[in-house]
Amino acid sequence: MDKRYRNLIDEAKEYYSSEAPELKNIVKNDKLFDFKWCDWLEQEINLWTYWQGAELETSEIMVIGQDFGTCYDPKNQAFYRYLCESNDDYVKKSQAYISRIEADSKNKTDNNLLLLTAELGKNYCASIPANRMLFFTNMCLGYRSGSGISGGNVSYYLKHDSVYIRELIRIKQPKVVICLGADTYFALLSCLSVDNNTLNLIATDFWTLLENADNFIDISLDKLDLRIYGVSHAGAYGLVNRKKLTGHKDDNFTGLDLMKSDWGRIGVYLNNR
Repeated sequence: MDKRYRNLIDEAKEYYSSEAPELKNIVKNDKLFDFKWCDWLEQEINLWTYWQGAELETSEIMVIGQDFGTCYDPKNQAFYRYLCESNDDYVKKSQAYISRIEADSKNKTDNNLLLLTAELGKNYCASIPANRMLFFTNMCLGYRSGSGISGGNVSYYLKHDSVYIRELIRIKQPKVVICLGADTYFALLSCLSVDNNTLNLIATDFWTLLENADNFIDISLDKLDLRIYGVSHAGAYGLVNRKKLTGHKDDNFTGLDLMKSDWGRIGVYLNNR
């Protein structure tokens, strides 16, 4: 393992194991949750990385979600422990992850990503076990206590952990980064010295940028030249918003149709670089 990657994992783990006050009693409607580290996660930066990216030194595309949710719910805890603790090879673990996604129609985000990554080109499909072209992680590297997987204002944690993700990009050297959701896109660009005018447009008019195919920025990070895209989140709300908030409310396009077009444009860029 790259020593820098090992150090990054340890740094993130130390923070989320610190019981810092900002990690406790986060409000989600009428309930509270904490952020903590996943007890079994030692060899990778994120549980999502066991779907795509584990054991890779570098990868061409990095997909960044918001946060993983929980890893302690009784339904899935044993599987997550298997990913982290089993001696099975990574290809087998990745295949097991994909099979679980395909068997769970309620998992809209991951099932949609199987479809959306196919729009990038046949070599970039997330349905290919251990696809060396892909690295998946979430921006927020903490895991929720309780059983909830989404909700609440997590913008602070996205911005806090964007520094970890910036270092992850330096280590994994992607050529393209795809951020799921405006908040994830904004958080990452905020720590990359992007000018305030660009950040203000993302904060105030992300959906127009996306509709006009202006949802990317080219940057240089040290000696790495890369393109960062912001796209609609792949979950159920992202599908609704991609249609409702971009002038397609009354036409026949579905949110998924529009999102496939967004990812297809990224595929054109990848194939013409």
